[in-house]
Amino acid sequence: MNAWAYWLRSYALMVAWDFRNLRLVLPLAIVVQITISTGSVLGFGLLMGERSPTRALLLAAGVTVTSIIALGIVMATELVTAQEQSGTYKFVMSSPVPRTILIAAGLTVNSLIAIPGAMVALAIAWWRYDVPSALHIVLLPTILRGL
Repeated sequence: MNAWAYWLRSYALMVAWDFRNLRLVLPLAIVVQITISTGSVLGFGLLMGERSPTRALLLAAGVTVTSIIALGIVMATELVTAQEQSGTYKFVMSSPVPRTILIAAGLTVNSLIAIPGAMVALAIAWWRYDVPSALHIVLLPTILRGL
């Protein structure tokens, strides 16, 4: 088997493994992410003062990135702790896959959990602060940088 094919197959299997391990926590994590993003957009909007389109755009981008970072910090440590307590951490670490796959699969799963919250935050910022929809393409590099 080709090295790239092995890596991609192992990556797909590890992403499936991570999703199956999170099947009970996944809906709650998505709801919490949406709630944090909504509260941050509305709460920081109260502190913003003058509401210019530039400030609203920066608020939308900043809240999206900070919620993604917060999710990554909390979920990564929580997942490792839960795996260590259940005994699956040693099993996963002893599996015959490169360590980069473990990191990439965790990053993929956490990023997919963060997407609904980011989209809700952008929608609320667009609705509440009249962020021009033509400027939303500007947010894409900022959001991707946060991932």
